[in-house]
Amino acid sequence: MQAVCHVYAAVSYICIGDAESSSQAFDLIGPVYRVTDSFVGVREKTTVLFAYGFLLMRQQNLQEARAQLARGLQTTHTSLGNLQLVSQYLTILGNLALALHDTAQAREILRSSLTLAKKLYDIPTQTWVLSNLTALYQQLGEKGNEIENSEFYRKKVDDLQKRLSDAHSSIYHIELIGTAKLQVHQLNELDIKRAIAGPSMGVNLDIPESIGLETHWTDRVNLGESGLRITEATSSEVQELVALIPQPI
Repeated sequence: MQAVCHVYAAVSYICIGDAESSSQAFDLIGPVYRVTDSFVGVREKTTVLFAYGFLLMRQQNLQEARAQLARGLQTTHTSLGNLQLVSQYLTILGNLALALHDTAQAREILRSSLTLAKKLYDIPTQTWVLSNLTALYQQLGEKGNEIENSEFYRKKVDDLQKRLSDAHSSIYHIELIGTAKLQVHQLNELDIKRAIAGPSMGVNLDIPESIGLETHWTDRVNLGESGLRITEATSSEVQELVALIPQPI
């Protein structure tokens, strides 16, 4: 528990973004990363690898960041089956490939990340991926794709802002915030038993059917009125994406 708290604190420092905060983040997560292999829980391992890889990326240690993030993606995909986390790993790895000017890999990974984000209705991640795809098309000089992608990006940003505005102005939102400020969580008998028993040694593989190795997703997805279409990644194709990324020696 203490190790995970250190990781969360490190992520908070990473989000600040300045050099001093990055140094503080490294002081927190470095010792935890060095004992990662001794962890029993898969969730803990993938959380540490994700945060550590992201920190290395912020410090411009791009090759080592790619190796650690690839390791975390492999573990997440094969042992955890968390589509949300797979999507986040792919998004960061796509951004990293773009920073390394590996445009072929960046295109493939970012498209797969966008597919997952659409399936999860994760609009913030969709906008992040789309901004990276626009930068990719600029690097490649693909003006047509850049324009189409930029238009779709703007639509997604407008959609997100409208959803946030509607939610923020809703009377239900105000009531919920007020309730949350005053409500104290009461532990029931089941909560107490769980607390006494401690964390489970196993992994809760509540995996959506689409992540199964023998299950294929639909072949195509239409990205709105722009008409841009991309190939969705099957589970085996995610494995191929992992294989494309250099692994740590």
